[in-house]
Order: sequence, then structure tokens, then C-alpha cells
Amino acid sequence: TWLFSAEPITIGGEPCLIGVSIDITERKKMEQALRESEEKFSKAFHASPESIVISNIEDGTILEANDTFLQHTGCTIEEIIGKKSAGLNTWAIPEERAEMISILKEMGVVRNKEYHFRLKSGEIRTWLFSAEIININNKPCMLSVTTDITERKQMEQALRDSEEKFSKAFHAIPETIAIIARKEGKFIDVNESFLKLNQLTREQVIGHTSGEVKLLGPQDNRNKIAELLKGRDHFTNEEIEFKAKSGKMLTFLYSTNTMNIGGEPCLLIIGNDITERKQMEKALSESEEKFSKAFHAFTDAVSIATLKDGVFLDVNDSFVSLNGYTREEIIGHTAKELNVWVNPDDRHRIKQLIEKHGRFEYEEFLLRRKSGETRVVLLSADIINVGGKPCILTIGNDITARKKAEQALRESEEKFSKAFHAIPEAISISRLKDGIFLDVNDGFCRDNECTREEIINHTGKELINWVHPNQRAQIMKMANEQAHVKNLECEFKKKSGEIHTVLFSADLVNIGGEPCLLSISNDITQRKQAERQLQEAMANLEQSATHLKATNKELESFSYSVSHDLRSPLRSIDGFSQALLEDYGGVLDMQGKD
Repeated sequence: TWLFSAEPITIGGEPCLIGVSIDITERKKMEQALRESEEKFSKAFHASPESIVISNIEDGTILEANDTFLQHTGCTIEEIIGKKSAGLNTWAIPEERAEMISILKEMGVVRNKEYHFRLKSGEIRTWLFSAEIININNKPCMLSVTTDITERKQMEQALRDSEEKFSKAFHAIPETIAIIARKEGKFIDVNESFLKLNQLTREQVIGHTSGEVKLLGPQDNRNKIAELLKGRDHFTNEEIEFKAKSGKMLTFLYSTNTMNIGGEPCLLIIGNDITERKQMEKALSESEEKFSKAFHAFTDAVSIATLKDGVFLDVNDSFVSLNGYTREEIIGHTAKELNVWVNPDDRHRIKQLIEKHGRFEYEEFLLRRKSGETRVVLLSADIINVGGKPCILTIGNDITARKKAEQALRESEEKFSKAFHAIPEAISISRLKDGIFLDVNDGFCRDNECTREEIINHTGKELINWVHPNQRAQIMKMANEQAHVKNLECEFKKKSGEIHTVLFSADLVNIGGEPCLLSISNDITQRKQAERQLQEAMANLEQSATHLKATNKELESFSYSVSHDLRSPLRSIDGFSQALLEDYGGVLDMQGKD
């Protein structure tokens, strides 16, 4: 490829053309390679299963985001590009974003940190976050790559739960189980049934070989297990007899298999005491009767039907009870003939699940009883061969009562929510570890003069103005030590500056596996004011009573003086009258008669 330029000139009177050409083949190749590289990068950027975002590190403005990020967050490209990441409210925990920025500034890179992000729908997801600083147009930018590990975290939790269940099941299984290091022959673990059977403790067994431990039965029978393993890795259901210390003969069905624990080959030995079963076999026919009893004693509804046309071959007693038909009405007929399916397409749905997966578990179906009553049943099904024909083994668990209970629970939660918000007292639920409010009622919003949006995901330290700050520390101490706080009198200052007095009570509750504080505040400001007014009135009454007592005392003193002053002349008059009567009594009488 050449880049050609030409210009007419005159040479010796003759018109000529001067041409200049430059070979640009390599440049064209580089340009084509650059376009192809950019196209590959763009395709890879948008096709990546991880969420990728490029943002300006100075102000956090998002410059580019790939399709996976948009799918994960539920946002459109218009809602993302040109917006600041902090304003999108995608960080569920703001402290995590601050930590990420700190690491990025210090190290220049962030690798595989678990952070919590909020989708557009409000759902919180766990993402594995990596970021590094890149230069775009001589400006520092952050390239962040995130992988949604929410399901993985849930699976890890499920795995931990499963391991815990396995451990419990291991020790609870009635069969004797032992795990032995194949190289050294030492016991790594045994279950409780093993210890109980051999009347040993774990300390006497773990870390010792079978030769060092005095196991049940003679040595030759113990050696039989080693003989059975010669030339093979496992055996299944080999009968071995032991003589117990009581002299009773016990028959065990042993199975072994090899397994690796920490890269070490080990032997798993399972012993099932079949002594009673062997005794029963003498009186019972082999598996037919046992199967029949187990089949009909099974609490779930079990049926066997042909795969091709769905004709029932056998059903257990629980199936009969569930559907309301007799065995005679069921055997030889189909579910369609018995009008069992509330939704006619469910039979076809079962066949599709079987054809696609070979089996299915715990699918909900609606069944109609003979009486017409509808029941909700959780069905599991598998393919079995009966007489050389493929059949469907179906196990149904009636969950009608559970569904009703779930509905009742939802209604109860709705009632609780309505009651929660209708209660006039201020109620709040906050996380104990950081004090962040998870929920508040209308009374709390009213008393704190805030909206729910201003309160949720904020802490009491941010929103509540304590008159006595030490009271908050006192409440947290009481909550941690006693799990509750009862009628603690506290004072808060509202936005208006008005001080209110409340009776504060709280209890520790567990929400989603996390300790939280359920708090109730009863505003007693008016009551406290009334009490102060009453106290003032009582003080005034006491003062008035003291004054009255003093006045009464003065009156008594005056009365005494008056009485004394009157008695003195009266005694004089009385004495003078007596003297007159003695001296002139007769004369006075005569004069009176005249």
C-alpha cells in the first residue's frame, strides 16, 4: 500500500508530472492490527462474565461499564455513564468503599476483596472485588473487576452446615463406623456405636491400631477383615460373627471402602448388627415381606406406575389415605381416570422432568382427593424397573398444613407490621454491633422529627442528641450484660431544641442470625411536667399550713390574755357581793319585799 501525491511541473518547456509515493503498508497493517485489537478488547470487555467498570479516580465518574455489570445491577448504560459511583448508592456498606479506596491509594491495587453491593432492585449481593489504577488520556482511572459470589457464599455456608450435619449423623448412626489409616493401621475416627459396642472410650481407640485395642470378639475374626481386603480395595456386606463378652453370638454385616483424607489413603469400615435380622430371616420370607411392610409403613405417600401410560401398579397405605380412594379403586387405573390432577398438564410436566433429568425432587403439585378436596403435595420421583418395564416411583409429602401455616405466618407478619407501625410509642430495631437502624415505626419518626429514609441505615449516634451522652454507653452495657433494659429514664434534645424525657426499654432479639436491639421509648415529658407542678403545689400547701399554725398560736395567746383580764374584776365583784350579803343580807331582803 502506497500513499501517492502528484503535482504538474514544466521541464524544458514540456509539461511533466512529479510524483511522490510513500510505502505505508506497515502503517496500514499496524492500524488494522490496532482496530482488531480494540475490537477484541471491546468484545472481551463486554463479553466478560465478570462485571467490569472504568471510572475516574479523582471524582469517581464512571467512564465505561460492561454488559455483565449492567445485567448484575439492573441498570441501563444511560443510568451509569457519567455518574459518580458514590451517588449510585451501589455500596451497601459505605465503610467498605472507604476501605477499598484506602487500599487502592496505598497499594495501587486491590485483589479479591469481598464487598457487599446493592442492586437497583435493592437486593444486597456479595461480590469479589479487584481493582487497579490505569492511565487513560494521561488521567489516573480505576479499572474494577467484580465477580458475584453470593451463591458461592451460600453454598459455602450450606457446605459448613452439611459438614456439621454429617458429623452429627456420623456419631448418631446406629451402625458401627471406623476410619483407619491404611498405611499404619491406626484409628482416625470412630462413631459412638463403635465405642458402645466395644465398651471403649475415644482416648483408648483414636491413634491406636486394631492390635493395640482390645476389640470385641476373637482375633481370628478381626483378621478376617484384613483377609477380605487382600487383592481388592473394598468389600460389601460380608457377614462376620463375634462372640460378645456376655457369651451371646452377634452377626455383623461389614462393608469397607477406601477413601482419601488429607491425601492419606484410609479405610472406611461400616458394621451393621444384623443379629436380629438373621433371627427374623428364619421365620420370615426374604425381602418381599420386608419390602411390603416398609412400603406400607412409610409415612409419605408412595406409588409405582408405568412410565408409558401411568397405570398404577402399587400404592402404599399413606397414598390411599392421601387420595381417599381404596386400593381396589387405584390399582390398574391412571391418575387421569381418577381425576387426581387439579392441573391436567401436571402429568405431562412430570414426564418432561423425568425425561430431562431422569428424576426430580420436591416439586409442588395440586392433587384432588376423591371428596374433591384439594391438597398441596411435594412430589419426588425416580425411574425404577419392575418386571423389566420402566416405571415411576413417586413419593409425595402432603404439605397442605405447612402451606397454610406459611400463609398464616405471612398474615401474622403483616399483622405484626401493622401493629408495629400503629403503636403510639417510639419503637426501633437496630443492629447491636454498629447501632444501624433496620426498622422504626411512625412513633419513632414523630418523636425524632425525621423521615424513615433519614433514619434507616443510620445509627442512633448520628440521629439522636443525648442530653446526657453517658446514658447511651450505659444502655449498651446493660444490653450486653443483662440482654434487656427496663424503664430507664433518658433525656433527648429534638431538632427544635426542645428537651423531652422518655422511659427507655430494650431487649436483645435475633434477626437473621444477628443480634439486634428492640427499643421502646415512652415520652413522659408531660407527666414529668405535671409531677413538677404537683410538687410545687404541695410545697405551697406546706408553706400555707405553717403560716396557719403560727396565726392560730397568736390567737390562743390573745384569748388567754383577754380571759385573764376579765377574770380579775369579776373576782373582785364576786368578793364584794359576798361581803354585802354577809353584812346587809337581811336589810336587802326587806327592802326587796317593800
